Formats: sequence, structure tokens, C-alpha cells
Amino acid sequence: MTKTTLFIHGIADSLVPVSMAQALYNAAPPPKQLLLIPNAGHNHIEAEFDKPENLKVIREFTKRVMEDRYLLIHQRKHAKQLD
Repeated sequence: MTKTTLFIHGIADSLVPVSMAQALYNAAPPPKQLLLIPNAGHNHIEAEFDKPENLKVIREFTKRVMEDRYLLIHQRKHAKQLD
């Protein structure tokens, strides 16, 4: 089973540069997604986090993960039934 990862990082983070988030994203195996949130700092990401465009990305990511998980479970059940 693979791990699906959503990286979320504030572009205005003064403690952890965006380049570090990008490096983690680049090093991670797929499936993965990177959400960079404009104007969001290190400890105040919530001020920008709940904007509709960000929530849409998170909802779509979560939906995709759940659909993939559902398919995997049913494929395994089907494979066991054939054994």
C-alpha cells in the first residue's frame, strides 16, 4: 500500500522556507500534492487556510485518497474471493 501525502506550507513562513517544503515534496514518492498558501506564515496559517480555493484543494485531495482506498479494499476482497 502506498502513502498519499499532502504537503501544506505557508509562503510567508519566516521560520521554514518554502524551499524546504518543496524539497520534502520532491523527495516523497507519489502519490503526493503540494499546497502553497500565499500570505500564510509559520504559526498563522489558519488566517489563510480556510479560503475556498485552499479548502477545495484539500477536499479534492481527500476525496481522491478515499476513492483510491475504497477501490484498493474492494480489489483485495475480490482477489481473495477468486483464491
